[in-house]
Amino acid sequence: MKLKSDGHSMEYEAEQMVLLFFPNHDNITLKSSLSEKDGTTFVTTEATAHGETVTYTEKAETKAFSKRELGNLIKRSAYFALRPLSPLPAPWGILTGVRPAKLVRILMEEGNSEKEVRRILKETYLAYDDKIDLAVKVALEEGKHPRNPKDVCVYIGIPYCPTRCAYCSFISGTGATTKKEEYVRLLLLEIQRTGEIIKDLGLSLRSIYIGGGTPTSLEAPLLRTLHEGITKFLPVYSGMEFTTEAGRPDTITREKLQVLKAFGTNRISINPQTLHDETLKRIGRRHTSAQFLSAFALAREEGFTNVNTDLIAGLPGENFEMYRHSFDTVKSLAPESITVHTLYVKRASEIGQSGEDVSLYPQVSDMLAYTYREASAVGYRPYYMYRQKATVGNLENVGYALPGYDSFYNTVTMTDCANIFALGAGGVSRLLLPDKVERVFNFKHDDGYTREFAEVLRRKEEFYKIKA
Repeated sequence: MKLKSDGHSMEYEAEQMVLLFFPNHDNITLKSSLSEKDGTTFVTTEATAHGETVTYTEKAETKAFSKRELGNLIKRSAYFALRPLSPLPAPWGILTGVRPAKLVRILMEEGNSEKEVRRILKETYLAYDDKIDLAVKVALEEGKHPRNPKDVCVYIGIPYCPTRCAYCSFISGTGATTKKEEYVRLLLLEIQRTGEIIKDLGLSLRSIYIGGGTPTSLEAPLLRTLHEGITKFLPVYSGMEFTTEAGRPDTITREKLQVLKAFGTNRISINPQTLHDETLKRIGRRHTSAQFLSAFALAREEGFTNVNTDLIAGLPGENFEMYRHSFDTVKSLAPESITVHTLYVKRASEIGQSGEDVSLYPQVSDMLAYTYREASAVGYRPYYMYRQKATVGNLENVGYALPGYDSFYNTVTMTDCANIFALGAGGVSRLLLPDKVERVFNFKHDDGYTREFAEVLRRKEEFYKIKA
């Protein structure tokens, strides 16, 4: 990709449009020029790809443009120049951020009515009607949680999985038992120090989220050791949101569920991704659809009344009818929440390296539309949404929940309405300051985490300087 700007320095905005239509960094040249004449501002984009060139000029009455307004002019010009050159759709228009609902909340906070917000999203940002409806509904759900710098959520990362999925490049492994034990030993020290920091800073713990990886890849005794430390060192209280991802059905046993239940976990995720065994084999997951159904039933037997299930729309080889079967089956189980991800293939993943074409946009779009319609019909509300670059069809990931079962932690990740203290490998903490959000990173992988653990604790001490 070759990108040149003339008359402005907002190359990033133009680049985002290139990546929207050409996520694989195809051989493309783009020139974006800004000029003004006789009270009119012109943004002209010349885009060339595969031997074809398209030029488009966006114009507006000259004024003191805000950064957002000028960025939109540059994006719109690039959008209309690039759109004829790419087969990919852009259902979110020029909205390229991870959190589409954030713009809706900003526009509403600026005094715009819902009707005016919808108009702006359609006319200025070029979003499709169904995406506008989704963004507004999610923003209204997010708005139920006001920003509170005294609230904190704790994320605890377990970087181990039974296998690596074909679409994922996350560095995790089964891990030897001794390696996992050493990891948990150090993790408990970080948990202990974090509990002290929460107390010293006078923060209110709102949620604990144990993710990964697959936390239930830990054997039951080690899982018990971890949870004993959590309840000992953190100010856990009855009824507090406490989530553990039990994502892989093949890692779930009655004993593990009993451990989770005994130490306060009241929300779990059991994630089939699909209910077609041939697809599960293709994407590198060892479990079967029957194992998912068995694990779900077992969780209900053990008294879990808040269960989330994850599905993926657009998996290789799956068509609309296959996805509909998976969704309808999950829906018939009446989980308290259903999270539907659109396939996102990381470059370093098995599928990403194979060059396999997974861009089945029309069917994937139909899958998401079906999900929205059918979930809404039985009372699920979209409360949580994010987008990723290079997602199939430039689509989105949405969490649906029955009333009263939305995850506060998930909402926090999208709205920054509370602090997040992230522990373990891959953790990224978010600290709310009066005018910004400060991020503090842990080491990405378990080897770095254990090797540099003294630095992990030192970074936790930075919380005092930032938050106190």
